[in-house]
Amino acid sequence: MTEQDRLRAIAREELTSPDAQDAPRARAYLEGLSPDTRRRVALAAAAESDARLAALGIDRLMMDGFEDDAVPALARRVAAGDDLTAFGYVWAHGDDASRPLRMYVKIGRHLLERLEGYPPAERVPVERFLIDGGFAGPLPAFSRPAVEARLARIEALAERRRLER
Repeated sequence: MTEQDRLRAIAREELTSPDAQDAPRARAYLEGLSPDTRRRVALAAAAESDARLAALGIDRLMMDGFEDDAVPALARRVAAGDDLTAFGYVWAHGDDASRPLRMYVKIGRHLLERLEGYPPAERVPVERFLIDGGFAGPLPAFSRPAVEARLARIEALAERRRLER
């Protein structure tokens, strides 16, 4: 059994209940892997179709400082219509005040670069995220130039917060 299979088995056992929240044994298993193996397994978990298992991988990547590795999985969640509020809450209450802004910009740019590739059912939540998610006030309607300008404003705010630390 691979490390990914083991993580999947532990997590699925813990997450059998729809009310299950945290999967502490799965998180502990992932944390106990060597750094290289942990990153590889977290990347694989982040790509899982089960949103709760994917969240374990995303969380681990973020905890280990691999923000860019987490972005594609987070963007998939947006395109699927999932709410990223729980991730944003954790980031907002962490020790890096610029992280929520920085991650919004990274996810937004990732989505914007791939916008034409989304089918209509996914494009709706993607555009909604780009005009109304995050910070710096919502846009009245979607337009690529307006979204790009909004992302630039949010990125500048993130940089100011980073420098204030």
